[in-house]
Amino acid sequence: APGPQEAQGKVTPLEWDMQLQCAELVFRNLLEGKRVAIHPSEDPVLWQREALGEGWVQWNRRQRQQVHKQTKATGEGTPMWTEASVAMSDLAWELFEQGVSGERVRKVQEVARDEVLKLLASLHLKLEDSVYARFGAADRLSGFRAAVATLHLFADDAEVVVVCADCLRLIAANSEGSRDSLAEVTLPLPPAEFGPRTMDKGWSFLRHGLA
Repeated sequence: APGPQEAQGKVTPLEWDMQLQCAELVFRNLLEGKRVAIHPSEDPVLWQREALGEGWVQWNRRQRQQVHKQTKATGEGTPMWTEASVAMSDLAWELFEQGVSGERVRKVQEVARDEVLKLLASLHLKLEDSVYARFGAADRLSGFRAAVATLHLFADDAEVVVVCADCLRLIAANSEGSRDSLAEVTLPLPPAEFGPRTMDKGWSFLRHGLA
């Protein structure tokens, strides 16, 4: 297995696959009572070249250039990107509770309506001001799932619905990927839960957004 390395930001698909394979190897050795070998070099590329080959290293370099280009275009890690991403996570915290095997939408009586409206209003200002904020808000499907839950729980509350819908409009305005992600999310309604094995199959936004 590779030795310790400094964080390099977002991993490439090849690096993600390599990490999964290394994790599997480590766990298998632990279960078999074998010692896990550590590569002496602190440079991960040296281990990658030795264990995976020069072809893998070159292909991964091209993928890393593409990831860097995407990160630069979306503003990932910038203050506005981060604040918008956190805002969507905070919204999810307000709307979901831990169920038996996953997250479950709270009952509307258990949700702090004023806090939800405050979060959405603050997010809306960021989305109006920054394209990077729009990408940050779309970083995780759980944020979109929380927005759909908002439309469901507050379907009769025009003030909440309008600001939530406009946030989604701004997020999806300039990004085909964000529009696709929004269309793909699945929001199980209570007593159903969104667990580790739940697959996003879509239609939830259309069902609640057009209701």
